[in-house]
Amino acid sequence: MKGDPETLTGGALEVLAGICGAKDRNHARENIFDFLTNYLYIHWREYFIQHDLSEADIQLRDMVDETLLRGVRKRLKDEDYLIAGVAAQAYYFALDAMRSHATHWENLDQRAAYQNVVMITLALCNMMYVYHWRKKPAEARRLFDLMRDELFHFESAYERYQLADYGVTEEEWQDALKSQVEDSTLNLVARAARRTAVRHLKHLGYKKEFTRDDELLTPNTGHLWTAEIENLNYKWENKLYCGLREE
Repeated sequence: MKGDPETLTGGALEVLAGICGAKDRNHARENIFDFLTNYLYIHWREYFIQHDLSEADIQLRDMVDETLLRGVRKRLKDEDYLIAGVAAQAYYFALDAMRSHATHWENLDQRAAYQNVVMITLALCNMMYVYHWRKKPAEARRLFDLMRDELFHFESAYERYQLADYGVTEEEWQDALKSQVEDSTLNLVARAARRTAVRHLKHLGYKKEFTRDDELLTPNTGHLWTAEIENLNYKWENKLYCGLREE
C-alpha cells in the first residue's frame, strides 16, 4: 500500500510519482521523500503550531510546489494537490500501524493493538479514495477485498497463513482472539476495522458491504493486564475492560 521505494511502483509512492512527473527515477524519488519529510509538519501540525510555526507556515500547496515539483516544469490542478496530501497521509497512517507497542503485550484485545488496526484501516480507506478520484475503481475494490480478507475476517488467518506449521493449535488461536468486552463477540481486529471502515467508505458507495451494527461496534477493549491490572499502584474504576458504554 505504501509502494516500493526503489521502483516507485504501487500504492502511495506510485501516486506521488505520477503527480511529480519527473522522468528520472532518482529525481522523482528525492522529490517524493523530501515531500513526505515535509508532510510531517501537517501530520503533526498541532505540535508544531504549539511551538514554532503558525498555520500560515504549514500549507500543503506550498510543500508540493517546493518539494514534489522541484526541478519539474508542471502545473497541477487543485485536485492533484488534494490527492498528494491524502496519499501522503495514507503513507503515514500505514507507518503508524506498525508500532511495536501493539504486540508487546500478552493479549490481543487491548487499546495499543486497536490503534494499529484503526491506522491501517484508515490508510486503506485513504488510498481507496485516491483511486476513486483517479477513476480507478478496480484498484479501490482490490484494496477493499484486502481489507475484508485480512481485517474483517482476521480469524481466517489461521488457515490462510498456515499457523499450524508454526506450532499454533487452532484452540490456542481461537482463545487468543476471544473478545474481552461484553458488548461484542467479534475479535478486536474485526471490531476496529469494521467500525472505522464503515464510517469512511459508505460515502464511496460501499454501503452494501456493511451493516448498521458495524457502525455501532464498541471501541472498548480489554486492559493491558500485566501493565495495568497487576500493577497495585493503579486503581481502575472499571476493572473489566478499557472504555465506556456508548449510549
